Amino acid sequence: MPAKKSSGPKDGEKNDSGALVRINPADKTLLQDLANKEGESMPRILHKAIELYRRERFLKQVNEGYERLNSDQKSLGNDFRERQAWVAAQDEWGQAES
Repeated sequence: MPAKKSSGPKDGEKNDSGALVRINPADKTLLQDLANKEGESMPRILHKAIELYRRERFLKQVNEGYERLNSDQKSLGNDFRERQAWVAAQDEWGQAES
């Protein structure tokens, strides 16, 4: 039996990679609903969701780093001294913000 041909990109989106992603039917229904409500294509809604997730993970990692730093007083002291050195250097160069 011949392979089923893809009908190509949907919703006016360019499909550079030709990659397909399988999602469960319930998620597809939600994606279609969001796209209809927002007046945007499903790929655009999916892109926005992925970008939001990426940013959320980044902020989570930053917060975890700060928690580790704050829990380690020696490291916290080193960080504070390093910041003071940068401020002193900026003052010396006349670049410190008022």
